[in-house]
Amino acid sequence: MKRADVSVDLDGQEIALSALDAEERRLVARLRRRARTHPDWNDFDNDWLREVAAFYDARGISRRRSRETAVFRIGQDLSGRLGLASGLVSPDDSGAIWRS
Repeated sequence: MKRADVSVDLDGQEIALSALDAEERRLVARLRRRARTHPDWNDFDNDWLREVAAFYDARGISRRRSRETAVFRIGQDLSGRLGLASGLVSPDDSGAIWRS
């Protein structure tokens, strides 16, 4: 898989981007741009969750299914990275993150 078609999360898991359509790629780009501004972690969490839910709601995709998408996983990863950077999240021994 080409590197541009993969995102690697904090746990080293690859998230395939190749199946994303143009609108999903734009949503991912918006989430990444927002995360790069180092917003408040709680504000970012509220925003990305609302935005992703609304995006897939408009497509008639259930919340359960939307939580399985690459876009949702990228939002979670960006949130985790912001939480770590702010000191509000710590890595545990397994490499996953936990919220304090």
